[in-house]
Amino acid sequence: MPTSLPVPIDFRLPDRWLQARSEGRDPGVAFAAVHPEPDAGCAADITVEGGFPQGTRTLAELASESAERLGEAAGPVTVAERREFGSADAPATAARHDAVPCDFREVLRSVRAYTGKAA
Repeated sequence: MPTSLPVPIDFRLPDRWLQARSEGRDPGVAFAAVHPEPDAGCAADITVEGGFPQGTRTLAELASESAERLGEAAGPVTVAERREFGSADAPATAARHDAVPCDFREVLRSVRAYTGKAA
């Protein structure tokens, strides 16, 4: 059974992307999707997982660690722009990675706090 996220979110998959079956998936994954047309023999995927950070790292430190992990998995990553916003009680950060494919950027732009209403 897939895990759930600590904060409910709502998002929209780009056209032609399909939700992946949960059998055999990492139990820490809350959601996964695949593109039906492999590119150079490799199927593109989107995986959503999350949790509350442990320790006393700042949001900027967590964002940098996330970019490092992305680079380890996908090759060199350059953060083109990072912006912090929100409040002390609900801090947030947004980063732009120029090498992120357009379909995935569409998913990221669609992520919202879940309100129970249709998007």
